[in-house]
Amino acid sequence: SCPRPPSVPFAAISPEDQRQNFYAVNTTVRYICRQGFENTTDQPPTSTCLDNLTWTGVPKLCQKKSCGIPANPEHGQVTLKDHLLGATANVVCDHG
Repeated sequence: SCPRPPSVPFAAISPEDQRQNFYAVNTTVRYICRQGFENTTDQPPTSTCLDNLTWTGVPKLCQKKSCGIPANPEHGQVTLKDHLLGATANVVCDHG
């Protein structure tokens, strides 16, 4: 059987897959992005135990969630470095 599945940044193995004590060849585990992160790839969030008792690679699939770009208020502007969860936006009013 394979050892424990690989760790993936900002993700956890699904609760049902965490309960397993044994990972037979061809067992596939599913990853879930942690709160505040989302799968930004078209890759499935899984890893499979191979015949050589290693796991298939898992891409860095979980990235911070995007909050979208805020609209400028009437008579002002919004400045920000990025629009990911946790970023700070500054609102500046026009003169006058």
